[in-house]
Amino acid sequence: MRNASSENPKSSGPIAETSRPAMAPLHRYHHIYLLLRNRIIEGEFPFRSLLPGERQLAAEFEAARITVRTALEALERDGFITRKHGHGTEVVFRRKSGADDPRRSMNPFEGLMDSVLQMGLATSVRVLSAEIVEAPDDIARILRLMPGARVWRIVRLRLQGELPMARSLVYLPAHAIPELAVERLRTEPLLRILNEHGMQAAEAEEVLSAHNAELEMAENLGVPLSAALLSVKRVLKDEVGTPIQYFWGVFRPEYYEYRLRLTRESGRIQVQVSTDSPEE
Repeated sequence: MRNASSENPKSSGPIAETSRPAMAPLHRYHHIYLLLRNRIIEGEFPFRSLLPGERQLAAEFEAARITVRTALEALERDGFITRKHGHGTEVVFRRKSGADDPRRSMNPFEGLMDSVLQMGLATSVRVLSAEIVEAPDDIARILRLMPGARVWRIVRLRLQGELPMARSLVYLPAHAIPELAVERLRTEPLLRILNEHGMQAAEAEEVLSAHNAELEMAENLGVPLSAALLSVKRVLKDEVGTPIQYFWGVFRPEYYEYRLRLTRESGRIQVQVSTDSPEE
């Protein structure tokens, strides 16, 4: 799918559309690394437990043992496991105290991500384009990728009923998500898809500002050219600080509400994103 928008996330100037290149070979070991790391972080492999052996993991992931070994070496290098000859591969990553208690109070980040996820479930999506392109220089820098690295470029229109309320441009590292069905982009939140590929959001940087509707934005959202829109730029990072998603959404402000609750109690900042229909 093509021909959505070519906007640059740092400016309103265009980025030349890139015809879809042939996909570079997936760094298979990195995919295995992400999935195993996510299982460790989520507690499927708890502290001091042993991972399955190389042969078993190779069969599970349908990969060569050398590929699995490379993934395990990366996990060991990043402090998630230790490998001892004759003993096996032991998990040394320890979850923070209270992380396993489902009754704990939701922290500010979890509150933001939960409200973003719920907004995705409560609204519908029209996919305007989804393609793999070479990362523009600014996107490569934001996602900490090599110049010219392949990224998914996804443009979607979010609707509440039949009314368009937001348009989003998303970049994802293609080496971590080799295939992405358009139907899933239409029906499932991106956070869920990221989680399935071993990318668990743990940190977010978000900037809110005003933005004047450009031509395609105005056409997609049904607003006059140069109408005032709410711009939301967000970079998601995983547990070790690696960027996993760049998001730029422009919202009709009457459909978007951003709540920030502050108290004097430490750790009690709450952030919530919601969408509300304008009053009749």
